[in-house]
Amino acid sequence: MELSSKGQADYYLAIVGLIVCVLFWVLNHYVGRSMYIEISPIALTFWRLVIAMSWCVLVGWRGLLKHKVIISQYKWFLARQAFLGFVVFNCLAYLAAHTTTVVNLNLVNAMTPILIFSLSVVWLGIIPKRMEWLGLGLAFAGFIIVITVGEPLRILNMDLNPGDLWMFVAVFSWSIYSVLHKRSSCRLPLGTSLLVQIIMAALIMIPLYLVDFFLNGGFQITPKITLALAYVGIFPSVVSIYLWNHGVNVLGPNLTSMFLYLAPIFAAVIGVVLLGETLAWHHIVGEILIVAGFYFAIFHISRSSQPKANG
Repeated sequence: MELSSKGQADYYLAIVGLIVCVLFWVLNHYVGRSMYIEISPIALTFWRLVIAMSWCVLVGWRGLLKHKVIISQYKWFLARQAFLGFVVFNCLAYLAAHTTTVVNLNLVNAMTPILIFSLSVVWLGIIPKRMEWLGLGLAFAGFIIVITVGEPLRILNMDLNPGDLWMFVAVFSWSIYSVLHKRSSCRLPLGTSLLVQIIMAALIMIPLYLVDFFLNGGFQITPKITLALAYVGIFPSVVSIYLWNHGVNVLGPNLTSMFLYLAPIFAAVIGVVLLGETLAWHHIVGEILIVAGFYFAIFHISRSSQPKANG
């Protein structure tokens, strides 16, 4: 079945949205690592959610009233999504950044599409097509080449750190979140669903934040911290997750997850443009493989195999 004109527009808008989503997440990694001395992972996650909640309530409070019956009906699903996607993932990802290397973090994060592909088979009955597996393999290979600086065998000599385990639990939690989002029959508008999840996540974080505050103390409010919290509270927390969930709705969890392999491309561009780094051969080779993977998995599939957009 071919997509309608509206379906085609939604399909390609979802692709553009996911590119923007991953860019905001890459910048979030830089911001998070720049603050790891000044603020604890628990405090960063809590205030990130408070800022996101404050902004979303101003924009979307009418949706809470309009859809209160559906919210009540799916409250446990929304609470579970809040716990998996906002509390577990963010806390453990920030904690991992304190205790392991950037290369290790990226390697573990590269497992996300593989986990989502696997969970989609088990929970959604989605069997990836050959082109999707080929695309995943090429993109994964390109990702590994970039983050290992063109020496994939370096993986065999890498030391494992506690942060690697935290990051694996984080990406596993995010993979479950993504697949359950597609599996759910909840028909809340994306914006309202996101707002409810953020509110629930902030409530879950209150006791964790209070314990962290009494054990570790607070943090000094500086212009750097203020700007960083404003960024992580709006763009990665609200805009990116909205675009990610929209991508899951339109493209499905498998194809959506592959956009995470764009992260090293964005990191390389940021390094060259903002940090004065040099573009090396492994960046170019890795990026070619990643783009080729996207071509086979997304653009080279027939229209009949493209998912039908909701709405």
